[in-house]
Amino acid sequence: MNGTTLFDDYVQKKSLGLRAIDSQLPEMVADEYGRYLDRVRLFVDSAKATILQLPSVYADFVLHPAFNAQAVFVSDMYLIVIFDGMPVVTTAVVRRMLSDQRLFRHIGNASLETDTLPLYSQFTPNASSLSQTIKSLLPMDDDRLSYCNHLQNTVFDFIAAHELTHIAHGHLRYQSAEHGKPMIDELDWMSGSPEGNLESQTMEMDADFNAAKLMMQSIDRLWKVHATLQHPMNLYYDDRSKAVYDVAAAICIICRMFGDNSISGVDLSKSRHPPMRWRQMWTLNTLGNYVEHLWGDLMVPSCVAAITNAVSDVEEAFEVITGCRQSVVGLHDVWGPAGQAYAKRLGDCWNSTLKAKLRPHAYIDEMPFHGFDFTPPKSPL
Repeated sequence: MNGTTLFDDYVQKKSLGLRAIDSQLPEMVADEYGRYLDRVRLFVDSAKATILQLPSVYADFVLHPAFNAQAVFVSDMYLIVIFDGMPVVTTAVVRRMLSDQRLFRHIGNASLETDTLPLYSQFTPNASSLSQTIKSLLPMDDDRLSYCNHLQNTVFDFIAAHELTHIAHGHLRYQSAEHGKPMIDELDWMSGSPEGNLESQTMEMDADFNAAKLMMQSIDRLWKVHATLQHPMNLYYDDRSKAVYDVAAAICIICRMFGDNSISGVDLSKSRHPPMRWRQMWTLNTLGNYVEHLWGDLMVPSCVAAITNAVSDVEEAFEVITGCRQSVVGLHDVWGPAGQAYAKRLGDCWNSTLKAKLRPHAYIDEMPFHGFDFTPPKSPL
């Protein structure tokens, strides 16, 4: 069967909804979805250029309101299933932020925007629920509108890189072999045991960390040729610290959509995924480590400041657009005793057992030290 047929069969079996078909969508929506799919295909093509044994990967949208995406292994082929709630929610959030003159003031002419916009007071990362309480907005300033598209693309690129890592690093083939299933996705990973859930959490972090690496490599590549890029892309990559800010802001937006969940007092033995705030800060930490690895010590201060500013700006933005006071308990807990102990558990799981289990199923030659393809820093995961 071809990718389209396998995709349709999968989403039907899982009762997720129907595949989004261009001819049945409004033209503007079809164009936007097509742009996103072109970007994930670029990731796949780029991966195949360096990972020659990587099998076929088919990506498409399913009509489902959740902010989600998942990789699927079926019939010796892979699918990336993108819930169309993801672009809908991302667009609504990012455009609301850039339409407010109080937010992201370093982008374009913020004074052209207003500060009397409606609140997203019942915010949820679900397109159906969100559409009942929000009004569609567009920034008035052209530069801010262009930046919206760039930031939306960056959110999508990170998630695409995350899903592609599940494929390239053998997560899905390993789970298929473990469970004896010819079809498996991320939602099938949880075995119900604390050990199985720890492996699932560790694979999620491997996917996040490798996505951060891929985003940094993309910045490095585009910065080197930024003078040849069309406007405004040439401006987005003329300064590496600015480009790091954009990736960090995208990661923060993804994680902040799910609230300020704390790691303390949570029974993680029953969870398939790590807490989102923990993922946010450790993924940003990986981003910073790649700054030093790719560009050296001199770039560290400006890029660390960019990452810190991105965290602050996104926190402020969610407070403004929702009308709810900032809550950063989850962020602070990441570096506390519980967060550090959890980091060690994931690192030990990866380096002592899971990496070796994944190696026969992976399409890459060398499995990374958890999060890094280079000599790890002094206090790695």
